[in-house]
Formats: sequence, structure tokens, C-alpha cells
Amino acid sequence: LAVLDLPEGNAMRAPGEAPGLMALEVAMDEMAEKLDMDPVKFRIVNDTQVDPENPQRPFSQRQLVKCLEDGAKRFDWSKRKAKPASNRDGRWL
Repeated sequence: LAVLDLPEGNAMRAPGEAPGLMALEVAMDEMAEKLDMDPVKFRIVNDTQVDPENPQRPFSQRQLVKCLEDGAKRFDWSKRKAKPASNRDGRWL
């Protein structure tokens, strides 16, 4: 067996990929809400920069935190209404 740096085990390019990833993202959002924590910050705090099998060895290329920070900045994440479902628009959203 070999330890690989791969995403969580969900079906990819097949039925189930979108629901599987959606379930994980919703769970992350719900955990962040229960902790009264920003969802982006929650994801950053829970990311790892080292190999879980060998914590002395950092990953050589790990850009998730930078991606989350850049995305939050570009989408003006800090200006959003933090409470879920507080941005209602129309009858359905």
C-alpha cells in the first residue's frame, strides 16, 4: 500500500460525485456554524500543510489555503451577512 495525497473518496465523473461533494461541503458549513466560526476560516484551520503520516515532512505544493484566501477576497467574503439564510431574495431564496 502507498499513502497518496488525494481528495476524499467520492465518485468522480459518475453519478454521485456532485451529491457526495455537496454533502461534505454542507457538513463543513454546519460544523462552522455550530462553532460560530467563519466557514472559510474553518476550512483553513482544518487544512494540513504537512504529511499526516510524517508530520516532519511538509507538502511541497499545497495551495488550498491560498486559494481559499484569494477566493474570499475576490468575492468580498468579509462583507457578507454571516448568518446563514440571511440573504433572502424573492420568494424562494
